[in-house]
Amino acid sequence: MATKAKFLAIFGGVTSPTTVLCLALYRLSWPRPLKDCMGVFGHERVWLSTVFNDVTIWDSARLTPQTFTLYCERVADKGEPSGKIWGFIDGTFKVICRPDKRRAPQRPLYSGYKKHHGLVFQGIDTPDGLMSS
Repeated sequence: MATKAKFLAIFGGVTSPTTVLCLALYRLSWPRPLKDCMGVFGHERVWLSTVFNDVTIWDSARLTPQTFTLYCERVADKGEPSGKIWGFIDGTFKVICRPDKRRAPQRPLYSGYKKHHGLVFQGIDTPDGLMSS
């Protein structure tokens, strides 16, 4: 998806990778029926279902033992001696206001390292530039 300008669905419809990613994230963010997605994305259920299924099949087909071996080889080409590293942890910390003591516990949101309350987002970057976690 990242290497192509367009995403081709099985039935021949073409759309942008951004739209495909937004659809996948929208469907995965909460159990949403396809009829809810129709109003947001302006497409019929068949199109939405096909594109979403294509993305999930593509993602599961991308993360295979052969792909991990290839990633290890690419990282080793850059000088990593063990040949067992296939990705790198990437993360960000988004500062938020201190939560109200009565409504939410503060301890899980406090970072002693950053000395702020916040949310931590982490993932694994692979040599092809995609997040794989």
